[in-house]
Amino acid sequence: MRSPHYAPVDRARRLIEQQLGDPLSLTRLAGQLDVSPTRLTQLFRRQLGCTPTEYRMRLRLHEAVGKLRNSSASVTAIAGELGFSNSQHLAASFRKYFGLTPTAYRWQTQQTKAAGKADPRSAGTGG
Repeated sequence: MRSPHYAPVDRARRLIEQQLGDPLSLTRLAGQLDVSPTRLTQLFRRQLGCTPTEYRMRLRLHEAVGKLRNSSASVTAIAGELGFSNSQHLAASFRKYFGLTPTAYRWQTQQTKAAGKADPRSAGTGG
């Protein structure tokens, strides 16, 4: 049976995922869970190895990856959809986390897809 200490983290994760593009401060999140911000941070660090704020940023950045890969939406539109203050904020966070800008990531992904489609070795030979 899981420890009761998992409950606030599980609930927090669901709230963060549901409100990914909305402003969500640690204080507000903790208030929704009836725990202190300090306690919520301690529980997150113990169970996930990061703070709630870091967890939320990771989710937002991974969501941005999916949108960059699978849509033609502009970086500015993606930034707005995911709650970044502007495209520069998304670009700086993305570069810090992944080591390249969202535009460079999209270009790299498109080049890889194009090379895969053009490369006959990528097609299955059935045996």
